[in-house]
Amino acid sequence: MSFRSEAGYDILTQNDDQFFGSKTQNKATNGYGQSDWLRTFNYNTNNFSPTTKVRRKISLDATLGTSFQKSTTDQSEVYGQEFPSDNLQTLASAGKITGGFSSQNGYTFLSYFARANMKFSDKYLLSGSLRYDASSRFGKDNRYGYFPAISAGWIISEEGFLKGQNTVSFLKLRASTGKVGNAEIGSNLFQGLYSVGKYNGNSNFYPSQLANPKLGWKPHNRSISVLITDSSTIALLVKWIIIPNTHRVFFITNLYLANLALATKLQTL
Repeated sequence: MSFRSEAGYDILTQNDDQFFGSKTQNKATNGYGQSDWLRTFNYNTNNFSPTTKVRRKISLDATLGTSFQKSTTDQSEVYGQEFPSDNLQTLASAGKITGGFSSQNGYTFLSYFARANMKFSDKYLLSGSLRYDASSRFGKDNRYGYFPAISAGWIISEEGFLKGQNTVSFLKLRASTGKVGNAEIGSNLFQGLYSVGKYNGNSNFYPSQLANPKLGWKPHNRSISVLITDSSTIALLVKWIIIPNTHRVFFITNLYLANLALATKLQTL
């Protein structure tokens, strides 16, 4: 058994200055300037422990691990107009600051996972995985997700009845089922939000987004695939994707020649 730890830290800083002179089309003022600033900090770490066991005709490899990610973005914009000269193009020379805004946004992920793969006699395959993920982008009712998956494979070309022939060098049948989730949405979409407005010379609050504490992960999918190859590196991949709780079935075929994709077809049944 071994242990491996990874850590990464990204910093993105962006400054964008714009200036439209007094002779610019659709600018009725004596020049218009805008300054945008953005900075993103992204930190992530992965820790996992893999192990491999081989006994007679059975080989087993397993992995336990955890991962964490945190991202924070700060952004601000300022607008100004009435510049004394088109040669002075920074907001320090603007006669009037007309507006702007600033914001801070962020999200975090915390995950625990386990994965195991077993091969018997080099032709029967069994794999399983478990994930427990938490995302700050979801409401309190669905912030935590549990995602199991299992797959089974059969390398048919290793069976005795296909030995000694040259037509098919590799034939594999694989079926899998599992639960997956997608958290690639905006932050704070589950919260009830208020914005600041102006009315009759006074600042006030008004509701801009309704709360949705049930916002959560998407449903799972199942797929069955067949992979056929021969000694000329020609491969045919056929896959059926069944989406539970719906009547939608996707049928996908891909043909490869010398690692070059020649045709792809997606059909809804």
